[in-house]
Amino acid sequence: MKKYLIKTFVLSTVLISQFVTAGIIYPDPQVGLNAAQFGDFYSYSLPISAYQYDLVNGGGVTNGNPFYVKSSPGQIKDLIVVATGAGGQAQTNIDGMDNAYETPNSSGIVEFSTKDNPDPTGDIFTGDLDTTWDIEVSTLMDYLDGEEMYFYFNNNQANSGDAIDQSLFAAGQIFLSGNGVDDVYFDFLNNGGLGPIFGFQGSDVEAYTSSGAFDWDNFDDFVLSGGQVCTNVDVTAFLACDVVGAVLFNHNLGANQAAYAIYSPELMQALNSGNYDAMHIDIKFTGLNNGYEQLFIASASQINEIPEPASILLLSIGGLMLIGMSELALLKK
Repeated sequence: MKKYLIKTFVLSTVLISQFVTAGIIYPDPQVGLNAAQFGDFYSYSLPISAYQYDLVNGGGVTNGNPFYVKSSPGQIKDLIVVATGAGGQAQTNIDGMDNAYETPNSSGIVEFSTKDNPDPTGDIFTGDLDTTWDIEVSTLMDYLDGEEMYFYFNNNQANSGDAIDQSLFAAGQIFLSGNGVDDVYFDFLNNGGLGPIFGFQGSDVEAYTSSGAFDWDNFDDFVLSGGQVCTNVDVTAFLACDVVGAVLFNHNLGANQAAYAIYSPELMQALNSGNYDAMHIDIKFTGLNNGYEQLFIASASQINEIPEPASILLLSIGGLMLIGMSELALLKK
């Protein structure tokens, strides 16, 4: 039996005054309490961020809000799509990368991994692997055009039942390879069962060091993705959903709206070093019970178009392991 424990955390907000013309402006995750750390990655909650933006700028939390990330297959077709499942059709990406893996679109399949599913394209460049989603670093950097890279994730579980039914378990690893250099690994995992890390200042993400390639057959450090998060009105603490004044945030938003943005400053530093030729993505989801999940890549300016607000209240917390309960133990065979 594998045990997953979720505890409450205190939130903090970040107010940044600046002008933007397009896309999302994310605060540096190394400054203040604005994201949750999972191994080498920071995770931002888009629904909570949209709510906070609306508190300052108005306009609601859907169309026009920069943190309302539309993500139907048609809306992300010009982005880099790592995994999708719309109508059984995988995304066709541009040259220099794999097409998208096809994620399950049926409640009868409870797991998905790049390791155990067919490579969607086959070998398309030197260094392309059969068990990961792959892209040439040169292609990726041209696509990003000097901007930071963010991963966006759709949680598409059953909405009926309790918070557990709305959640899934996810983990992933990205590694870079190149001629004459050792592979370097970047992990998205549950911090050895400790859950999301908050309260960091400065360089905590630098303190995490990968131990190398995951052994998926014996891996049990999955992050819990999705479900409901309840906080108080000013979004400064988690609450039980039945507490008066609690605000409910649903992260199980289906395929049409992204729930999380995930970022790794260490990974970006390595990509910018010029030492590596290929990026490989190795992911696994388990506990699936509904439609297809999606994972796609974009820079901040490639997501939505927004007007020029004078101030933006940005991201209080994030994380693929947030449930609005003081403590919850999950037992999974």
